[in-house]
Amino acid sequence: MKPIPVAALATALLTGAIVLPSCASEPTSSQAAPMVVAVTDLYSLRGQSDIPDTNQAPTKKKIIVIEDLIPRSFEEQPPVVPHKTDKHAINRQENKCLECHDRPNYEKEESPKIGDSHYRDRQGRELDHLSSDRYFCTQCHVTQMDARPLVENTYQPGK
Repeated sequence: MKPIPVAALATALLTGAIVLPSCASEPTSSQAAPMVVAVTDLYSLRGQSDIPDTNQAPTKKKIIVIEDLIPRSFEEQPPVVPHKTDKHAINRQENKCLECHDRPNYEKEESPKIGDSHYRDRQGRELDHLSSDRYFCTQCHVTQMDARPLVENTYQPGK
């Protein structure tokens, strides 16, 4: 049996038809005729729009600025950020979050201190600086937005 090139397989999947070799028990020739199977009700994450169609851009969500700390839903949940962060640079050279939340600054800035776990390496040893594993804050901490859930959520935190 000849292998199907990746591009041909991708094209078949995207157009809704999959080409399979014939499944006859006794092949009549060395080249079996392809069998075409129509695929219906198959949609991508884009929904039911055609590939060339452009989806409507999502609406920009409003950032909720909250004075009090937002309660966590479960133990060990990273706290959400109760202020705007869109102009905060976080890259290899700079981390704007550290200006307010790092150990030397948080009291003066009246900001929550970065958790002690962020000053330990992978082996659990105490560091005098922020662990490089925890440097990119927005990997875990997100800005609180006024956005409706994408899916229904009935989660209730344990008591």
